Formats: sequence, C-alpha cells, structure tokens
Amino acid sequence: MNFRLILIFVALLAQLTNTGAALAEQSNFANLKPTPEMVLEAKKNPNGWVYVIAGNYGPNDAVPPEAIAGAWKVDSSGTIVAGSFQANPKYKPNHDK
Repeated sequence: MNFRLILIFVALLAQLTNTGAALAEQSNFANLKPTPEMVLEAKKNPNGWVYVIAGNYGPNDAVPPEAIAGAWKVDSSGTIVAGSFQANPKYKPNHDK
C-alpha cells in the first residue's frame, strides 16, 4: 500500500467514525456503503481496490492485516463495483494501533 493511499484510508476512517458508522463496532459489513471520499479515491485508482482500515495509522505506518476491514473492487473507469465488497477474514473489531 503506498503512502498516499494509507493517508486517504485513515482520513476515510475518520469520516466513517464521524458519521456514526464506526468500523470498530461493526460486525456485519454487508450493508456498508462507500463514502463520497471513497468514490473519489476510486476515480484515482482504476482497476484497483478501495480499502477500509480501522485504527490510528499514519502515512508511514505499516497497516496490519487485522486492521483492514475489507475492500471494494474498482473497475477500469474508476467506479466502485456494486456488491464487490470483500470482508477481510483476518479483521479484528476494536483493533487499534
């Protein structure tokens, strides 16, 4: 994961927390929807993934697998693929740096 993406994911986590969707307390990600910031990030990363990361990780920090809640697939036009969220089986709720 590159420096820029880690920084964006940390900012996205803050946005989710501020809107009441604290990932650390969620156990079912089936209904999780991308935020507007995630949609914008997808546009910058066609054919990639937009990750949901829980915890307080800085731009130079390694993110452990248990802090990654999951990811959405991004198509070639930079659009998040509907229904593509893949939960991370190694994710641990309430994991924090």
